Amino acid sequence: MNKTLKKFTALILSLILAVSVFAVGFTAFAEDGIAADTTVAAAEQETEKHGDHATFFQLFIDFFKEIGSFFKYIFYDIWLGRPAPPAPTIPDRG
Repeated sequence: MNKTLKKFTALILSLILAVSVFAVGFTAFAEDGIAADTTVAAAEQETEKHGDHATFFQLFIDFFKEIGSFFKYIFYDIWLGRPAPPAPTIPDRG
């Protein structure tokens, strides 16, 4: 294949990946941009309120902490015969 075509394909795939990552970030903070005086759908109003949710950055940090503990277990603890760490808990929605 032509070098230019390979570079163009790599650029397009990189842009698709970047847009999908930014979409997650924008949807995570979408509710913050809603003004207090705007009306929302009736189905939205009827849902019960939950406690504070973790921010995107808290989820990002927790994810990499779990990945780090996984690799620590695989490459360090397993050779020492230590038991597996407990599974992370799912936050309560009640």
